[in-house]
Amino acid sequence: MNETVKSQEELIQENIELRHRLDEANSIINAIRNGEVDAFLLPGDNGGKVYVLEGADHIYRLLVEEMQEGCLTVAQDGTILFSNENFAEIVKTPQQYLAGQSFFEFLSSSDREYLHGILDLNQDHFKTELSLITQNGLNVPVLISASLCQIDNESFICLLVTDLTELKRSNRLNTLAFEQANSPQIVSDQIGRVIKVNQAAKEIFGNKIIGEIFDRVIPLYKETTGSRFLIQKELKKGPVSCQEVVFNKNIYFMVNAGYIYGEQPNNLGCLITLVDITENRRYKQELSRLDRLNLVGEMAAGIGHEVRNPMTVVRGYLQMFSSKELFASHKESINIMIEEIDRANSIITEFLSLAKTKKIPKKEIDLNEVIGKIIPLVEVDALRQGHEIKLELQEVPNILGDEKELRQCILNLVRNGLEAMSNKGTITIKTYLFDGQVVLEVQDQGCGIPVEVQKSIGTPFLTTKDKGTGLGLPVCFSIAERHGAVLDYKTDSGGTSFYFKCPGVSQQLTLPLDTSLPIPS
Repeated sequence: MNETVKSQEELIQENIELRHRLDEANSIINAIRNGEVDAFLLPGDNGGKVYVLEGADHIYRLLVEEMQEGCLTVAQDGTILFSNENFAEIVKTPQQYLAGQSFFEFLSSSDREYLHGILDLNQDHFKTELSLITQNGLNVPVLISASLCQIDNESFICLLVTDLTELKRSNRLNTLAFEQANSPQIVSDQIGRVIKVNQAAKEIFGNKIIGEIFDRVIPLYKETTGSRFLIQKELKKGPVSCQEVVFNKNIYFMVNAGYIYGEQPNNLGCLITLVDITENRRYKQELSRLDRLNLVGEMAAGIGHEVRNPMTVVRGYLQMFSSKELFASHKESINIMIEEIDRANSIITEFLSLAKTKKIPKKEIDLNEVIGKIIPLVEVDALRQGHEIKLELQEVPNILGDEKELRQCILNLVRNGLEAMSNKGTITIKTYLFDGQVVLEVQDQGCGIPVEVQKSIGTPFLTTKDKGTGLGLPVCFSIAERHGAVLDYKTDSGGTSFYFKCPGVSQQLTLPLDTSLPIPS
């Protein structure tokens, strides 16, 4: 076997190549040891094979790939050098197509100019909100945190991209919930200064409260004691929950309030919600009044007839005695006794009317015609007291009801009005349509109903008159209830108006009575 003998020059050249390979191998080993590479390529029969090194750098790469935010490295001109899967998901672009693209291609022209301006400042770190345009043309709001890096005298930008879509949606829903809430909602700062109000609060308190101290511009009072209810003082004790307060003497609120906290455990201010419970209180008072009426009615049904029967006998004997000569000298006293018995009998009649729970026979009634029939009666009373009656009757639909009871209701309301006026005044009786309902209004020019009486109005035996029975209004409320109507009132120092609101015949056949109608002005 012939061996090829190498010349000295060939051996020297081979030695140089081997030394070069050894130096190259040592360089690779040192690079691996120093963490300068995380993979390398070895040639093989079937082409090169990539080996990934499982070291500290691999952990960092794994962290970047698995993090919930988008992460990418871009060159100074905006070319994307690396991006993780999350960024690819945000812009809806396959990850393998991102490298080499310009990051600025995912920005609108205005955001592009804005980001160029920030980069020109050469800040080491900055944060800003932008909108990225996805591959399918959607805008994604993002927060970008950027850091400038230097590697081998080359500058790179590391970007952390946080998708704000859900946060923006949540903030938008919170804003809509705040603005569209039916109850007034007010935000104040740490010292109680109003900084934000919703539409419901603006409608009640106006815009001028912004910048003012809440407890000064919206004075609230405790109903039980009449003392001031100070939000800032109450919040020091803890969150305010379901506290009933009074505003402006006749508006009742249920207050809920609590501090607002940020990411840090520091107080940013407080949110105050005022739920208007004025109507709820009125309904409760109405239910309480009806309960008392029912109780009085049950009593009346039980004893009214038993009292009336012996009184009838007594009255009969008194009439017989008054006609005899033997009692001629006592005739005046007998007549007084008969008058008092008649007065007691009329009280019992009113008393019994509270106990009527059975259905009354109803027929179509022209309300204006009923008023026309009783006007001569009330005009006599008015003239005797120095007052006058004025009619303002409009054409209205017929209503279903009992004429006798409606006459009794109108008479009671008119007589109450006449007795409420000390000086010469006018009782105005009106009929008209309001929101599809027939309204009978009886208006006087008295001094109004005292505030302390208003809470108990309609309670049996409640009266402000020296000779009153306190049954006139309770009877009117009972008649209204039996007719499916609503009896309401409005009062001030210039007089009182009572409103008997009842559906017309066509409305009764098709629609329920709206008991929430505002009082006509």
